[in-house]
Amino acid sequence: MNFFKWYWGKLKESNRRFVEISRKFEEDKRKAREMNPFAKKCPRCDSTNLNQVKANAISGGLRGIGRAGLAIAFPVTIFFGRQQKSKPLNVCKDCGFSWEDR
Repeated sequence: MNFFKWYWGKLKESNRRFVEISRKFEEDKRKAREMNPFAKKCPRCDSTNLNQVKANAISGGLRGIGRAGLAIAFPVTIFFGRQQKSKPLNVCKDCGFSWEDR
């Protein structure tokens, strides 16, 4: 019977420590958000652990035209084609959600 009391006491103590550490972690995350309220956040999980990926500059205009078509279409696309700047794509490292900046 003494072993079970000892074991139960150790379980309670380890659980208490875990709760204390997780509360401190959440408090540190909250303080970091308060220090920088203008930081980008994931719209899905509110995480600030983000990665920015540049979209391909010629993503849609020149697909599937072949080498001969590329010789003609590339200069035409450069001068008369799409002049849009590619927007950076934000990817959340925690949940994997991705979105474009507006």
